[in-house]
Amino acid sequence: MTLSDTNGSSHIENEQNAWDAICVNPHEQFVMQGRQEGRDAGLLAGYTDGRQMGRVTAMDYGMELGFFRGVIRAMQQQNGSDRHERAWKTQNELTELLDRFPGPTDMFQSKIQSARITQSKGHASGIDHIEALDEGSGEQNENPIDVFSAIQRIRARFKLFTTQLGMPNFSLRQAMDAMEKRGDSSKVEKEKEIGLDW
Repeated sequence: MTLSDTNGSSHIENEQNAWDAICVNPHEQFVMQGRQEGRDAGLLAGYTDGRQMGRVTAMDYGMELGFFRGVIRAMQQQNGSDRHERAWKTQNELTELLDRFPGPTDMFQSKIQSARITQSKGHASGIDHIEALDEGSGEQNENPIDVFSAIQRIRARFKLFTTQLGMPNFSLRQAMDAMEKRGDSSKVEKEKEIGLDW
């Protein structure tokens, strides 16, 4: 048997295997193609949904942090001679935590740095990059900004601050509910004035 006979027989075996694969499961190629297209579409949809969820979460965090800053400003404007030294210290710590909370510029710079690291490591962009991150082969930023931990620390410090002021259950939800009730009562009074209180 010569080398050409060996190559010819392997070629025939490959054709036979391909023919067997087509006969046994003629739709396998289409199933695999459909699976890959579905995976790609799912990754893109997940990315889009994640982006939308991130925007909503960012707005929630922004409202909460703004509320904390507003409470601190209101307390600073009031005559605070009756407050304990601990409350002053906690207020200063809370103000410092709020000032150190990463803003949009910090987040943007972190994202750019992360993208540069990923590109320098030779990762592709788009779906391939998402798949690489999904599989855990993507490099993480050396100093990622941990927003969740930062906001948890701020919440804990705010809870301590309000407890020291004698308002242990004071929260954004409570303030919004009070404003809503106040808004509804003024609406009822206006309706009575114009005669819509049937």
